[in-house]
Amino acid sequence: MKKGQIASYIEWTLKLIPVFIIAVFIFVIASKQINAPLETHPLEAKLTMNALKYHCLILEKERPQLGVIDIEKFTEDKIKKCYSKNELGYTLTLLNKEKEELKKIKNFPSLNHERILPVCETIPEYECATTEEFILIYNKGTLEPSFLKLEVVNRVA
Repeated sequence: MKKGQIASYIEWTLKLIPVFIIAVFIFVIASKQINAPLETHPLEAKLTMNALKYHCLILEKERPQLGVIDIEKFTEDKIKKCYSKNELGYTLTLLNKEKEELKKIKNFPSLNHERILPVCETIPEYECATTEEFILIYNKGTLEPSFLKLEVVNRVA
């Protein structure tokens, strides 16, 4: 080998070392992001709340009124017909403005015990999420401020 070729190899090696270090750094960061656990259960609870609030319980007079639910639609049969999934159970509670319970509906299609046990704390295959939103109730011609609370039980394993 000639002296000029050796210098050229050393020069190329010195130029490739930072490229190699950057490529390894990008690979490490990308592999951590790809393998990161993705928590979808809170999103499932939010989607369930939106489906119930905007499709099943919404007050429809001349047009749909967002954020207002019809108390007449808050029945177990209507809720189960409107929104039900196999691996998802939920308890829907209607609370008044003082957070006192007015009505409660349970829908647990895949859970035979209908939540006799505290499922989320005792059985590791289930995850729970709770969400609560301010709404207006249309009851006998008047609008009353209240809250809609949703507890979702989802089978993850």
